[in-house]
Amino acid sequence: MDEKKLVQEFVSQKTLYIVKSNMTRLTYIYCNPDTMDDEAGLFYTEEDARSEVAALILKGEPVEVATVEQKGYLEFFAELSTMGVNSVKMVREQKETHVSLDAFVRQQDMSKMPENKRPPENKALYLTMLYYLQEARKDEEKRDMAKLTELNEELMAGVARGRFLLPMQPGKMVGGKLESQVQLLKLSNGAMVFPIFTDTVAAGKFTGPTKTPLFPVTVSNLLQNIAKMNVKGALLNPGGLGFYMPVELMKQAVSMFED
Repeated sequence: MDEKKLVQEFVSQKTLYIVKSNMTRLTYIYCNPDTMDDEAGLFYTEEDARSEVAALILKGEPVEVATVEQKGYLEFFAELSTMGVNSVKMVREQKETHVSLDAFVRQQDMSKMPENKRPPENKALYLTMLYYLQEARKDEEKRDMAKLTELNEELMAGVARGRFLLPMQPGKMVGGKLESQVQLLKLSNGAMVFPIFTDTVAAGKFTGPTKTPLFPVTVSNLLQNIAKMNVKGALLNPGGLGFYMPVELMKQAVSMFED
């Protein structure tokens, strides 16, 4: 069966199955050792998915089976794109077919758009965070420390050089001018942080259908306002990955990698 027909058969199903990481609560991502593609698995039956999960658990990966309903396919593949995934492993009756993510969703090319008008995208950083947290949130004795050391440097560079989205509260009239206020998030320990997002898809998972204004910022921008606002750091992609960046990490990243 050719790839195009196989893709059509998959997406015609009312339900497909995926492997979810218990460390990130998102789709489990891995690097295909043969192609070096960043890949996610897509399974035609629950049995196929359970076989994959069993094999991964034996390798020490905390994962589980999850479902994607047909009405959510577009959102699912769009999210994989924002994560930096570029390949999908389709499995049916234990037969594997590897296809480009483009076979499922058209990815917008914004390279010709002026940089100051492009919405923030941080695919490389998002992907690094996924790999990092899939490892770092394991029990200490099960972590691959060499892998974490390598990923940490990539992570810090992405944090320092990235452009993010910061939600703003509805504006108020002050002195005849409309002024917006930065939206803050309160953590379970009472600390106030900036909620920031890698992209509009991640922001939408947090803000929902409300048209919350989103303002592009860098970590350096945030650090300039942290002290006077008594903010303890930033939470990257709340409602999804939820990567907490205390002020010390933000400062370290900027000192190491800001251009």
